Amino acid sequence: MDFGIRHKVALVVGSSTGLGFSTAQVLLQEGVKVAICSRTQEKVDKAVSTLTAQATTDQQVYGMVADYTSPQQLDILLTNVQEKLGKIDILVCSSGGPIPGTATEFDSNDYAKAIENNLLAMIRLSALVLPNMQNRKWGRIVYITSSAAVQPLPNLALSNVARSGLHAYSKSLATEVAKDNITVNCVMPGRINTDRIMDLVRLRAEQHHRHLNEEMGRDFEAIPAGRYGQPRELANLVGFLCSDCASYITGSAIAVDGGAIAGLR
Repeated sequence: MDFGIRHKVALVVGSSTGLGFSTAQVLLQEGVKVAICSRTQEKVDKAVSTLTAQATTDQQVYGMVADYTSPQQLDILLTNVQEKLGKIDILVCSSGGPIPGTATEFDSNDYAKAIENNLLAMIRLSALVLPNMQNRKWGRIVYITSSAAVQPLPNLALSNVARSGLHAYSKSLATEVAKDNITVNCVMPGRINTDRIMDLVRLRAEQHHRHLNEEMGRDFEAIPAGRYGQPRELANLVGFLCSDCASYITGSAIAVDGGAIAGLR
């Protein structure tokens, strides 16, 4: 299938590893010019090297160290991306999850930090790229969130709160910009084989004095597909939502979870 986005420009934040990196790979394979960012130079350099080796030309990939929660660094990031690759057509936001814990063990400062990192920073970034998308009457925004947004997860109170807020914003924004041929969607990973998920599994195993393999087995029993997903399986969906083929899909939240979410959506 031709996604119809060759030569478009994408910014994928939180993309040096994991789901963001796999998304950058998918977009690059579709001929998209891809910009990535991370907070550490080493991770940026490694990711850019891998992506450049897969690109058809060395003008297709740009990487920069940037903290997406800093308004000043965001301004610099966007300026540099536009100078190197062009104006941004596609925005994919992938953010690291907050620390685990229960609702009552966190104070208001903890919640404020999680909301800043996983909600307000995404709103700020979206507001920066939207004017150009509206002027050109084409744009794609995808937020990689969590299944916790629609089915709160035990011991992940901060994520439950922040992710659900981003879903509310995404739905609101989608209805406002649909007339400009801009789509806004959320993709909800369940248990995907990333460093984040494995860290959480190890933590649970330690807390309950179980072997890691036993803890993973418990996860598999709770997932109808019987396994963890792979980053590429989620990235393929993100790539599709960024395409011309998905021009009538907006305001949606789509799970990639092996059937784990119990409720109807």
